Amino acid sequence: MNLSHAAFSLVREGAGIAIIDPAAAIEFKDRIVLRPFSIFIDAGFLEVRSVNGATSIIVDRFATEFWNFHDALMAQSCLVS
Repeated sequence: MNLSHAAFSLVREGAGIAIIDPAAAIEFKDRIVLRPFSIFIDAGFLEVRSVNGATSIIVDRFATEFWNFHDALMAQSCLVS
């Protein structure tokens, strides 16, 4: 279980609130109340690669597909303006 799932499980059981990134929140949007948090918190993703590693078509493709997926998810999210 990742931290987002643990936080949402606690919220769903009435044990508090959570501040979660919109990508994680989408999965739970029909089970709990979601409200946009208007204060900006810089908590993005990083792409980490070895400085000594050879380039890889598979790694490059994965990174491109991940960022495309992330951007599409954010575009469809009701939480992101």
